[in-house]
Amino acid sequence: MGKGKQIFITRSTSPLTNDRIAQNPWKPSPLTDEPTTPPQQILIYSERQGQTQLIRFTTLTAKLPVEALLREQLQQRDRGWRLLLFWLIISICVLGSFTIGGIWLAQRMPERSCQQDLPMRSASEWLYCQETAAAAGDVAAGFAILAETSQWSPTHPLYPKQQERLQVWSQWAFDRAKTALDQGDLNQALLTARRIPPNSPLADTSRNAMATWQTQWQQAEQLEAAFEQAIAAQDWQSALNLTYKIAQSPLVHWRTERTDVLLQRLRYSRAQYPQISSPPVLPTPPASSPQAVPSPVP
Repeated sequence: MGKGKQIFITRSTSPLTNDRIAQNPWKPSPLTDEPTTPPQQILIYSERQGQTQLIRFTTLTAKLPVEALLREQLQQRDRGWRLLLFWLIISICVLGSFTIGGIWLAQRMPERSCQQDLPMRSASEWLYCQETAAAAGDVAAGFAILAETSQWSPTHPLYPKQQERLQVWSQWAFDRAKTALDQGDLNQALLTARRIPPNSPLADTSRNAMATWQTQWQQAEQLEAAFEQAIAAQDWQSALNLTYKIAQSPLVHWRTERTDVLLQRLRYSRAQYPQISSPPVLPTPPASSPQAVPSPVP
């Protein structure tokens, strides 16, 4: 038996060494992400057994050095980061385009103009203009809103907002009525409160308030009339007591302004009349028993 002999054959024209592998590692295929087949070694082992020569072929895959493996991992990681950066840039561009488009549309939308009275103005535009004017101090615009919204039918496009608008502007009218009452103008307060529509959520509150205001005002006027009678009779104590009662009125006008006026009038009237001294009080004689009257002699 002859001695075995080993022959190394590589696919390259030159012997495959670690230095050559380190310099020329295999690279991924340009069409796929998978690396191509790495360099291989073919080991041929032959021996002779008698008249027969045996040849054995063994294929060995060349191992890459550590540097080449690390370089491959870094390249794969760089590809992942580049893909993430690509999608991030795409997202920013899309969001930016949407933002710019929204700003452009907002600038292109026409603003509502209430300076001109257009005959074909929609109900929402009319309501917007009237509320703007009322908020700026136009009282007629506020009452126009009440009159118009109270007549909306179920087929009106703004009918779902009817109760809401009636609530808001009825409260506005009720507050104006209370302000007029506090300033001492009962008639104006009643006229303002009566302009609240009957289908308003504050209709019952307004009616009850008007009845209460009238009752309280009449009571205050009756106390003032009694005060005038006490002044005419120079009954200063009664006049002062009546003034204190008026000062307890639930109406702001009567318990503040009218009370001050009545107190000033009481001081003036009392100073105009001379002080009358009261007559001396005579002592009351003690009660005595009746004397017996003698009867006549027969």
